[in-house]
Amino acid sequence: MKNTIEKYISLNNKQFGRYNSWNHCYKAFGNPKLDNNTLSLNLAFYLASWGMYRGSSGLLQKDYKIHIGVVKKIMV
Repeated sequence: MKNTIEKYISLNNKQFGRYNSWNHCYKAFGNPKLDNNTLSLNLAFYLASWGMYRGSSGLLQKDYKIHIGVVKKIMV
């Protein structure tokens, strides 16, 4: 368990590593000043950084605003 946590921390400490996309998205959703459009963009980029925008997912054919409905549900 210790090795797993240490590995995660080392990956998360890279300046432009994809693990940071979670931190950016988490902070965005915690900021009450951001609008649904901005939150949708943050969510879309988080999903893209983890491979959710592959051609087979269908999201590749949509823009980030497809997530506005989900953002509204999260922010209730």
